[in-house]
Amino acid sequence: MASIRTTLHLTHEIQNEDRYVRVPFDVPRGTDSLEVRISYDAEAAVIDLGCEGAAGGADGRAVHDRTT
Repeated sequence: MASIRTTLHLTHEIQNEDRYVRVPFDVPRGTDSLEVRISYDAEAAVIDLGCEGAAGGADGRAVHDRTT
């Protein structure tokens, strides 16, 4: 199965402009899973991830645990 990689380097300035940064991507037909990997300074940040469907509806959850 082919992999697609997108790398983002977010700064405080970027997040001050847009608190919820969107990363658009296409999911090819027949895809059975999606994996997201993140790395960040767990002492300095809390990460919330979510997905929006093609129609714009939210499909995800917020996790406020610094160890997850």
